[in-house]
Amino acid sequence: MKVRIAVWASAGFVVAVFWAICFATLSKEVPINPIIYAVANFSCPLALIGNHFHFGVKLSWVLVTNAAFYALFGLVVEGLRRQLNHAK
Repeated sequence: MKVRIAVWASAGFVVAVFWAICFATLSKEVPINPIIYAVANFSCPLALIGNHFHFGVKLSWVLVTNAAFYALFGLVVEGLRRQLNHAK
């Protein structure tokens, strides 16, 4: 189970890195598509919080907190998956 949670945390880190690269390479003159903005906020919860309260967050904090959030989410999912498999 520890390995699965580490995979969830790694996925969160990779998602944050992907969005960081994506937004760093976009042109400042072209506005961000609302769908892309919504997906980025959904997949990076700290970005959503930072945008809501209008404060900037360093990239390092986004990477760490996104990995921690995905690890916590993975802990819940894997715990539920384990209980459902034992019920069968």
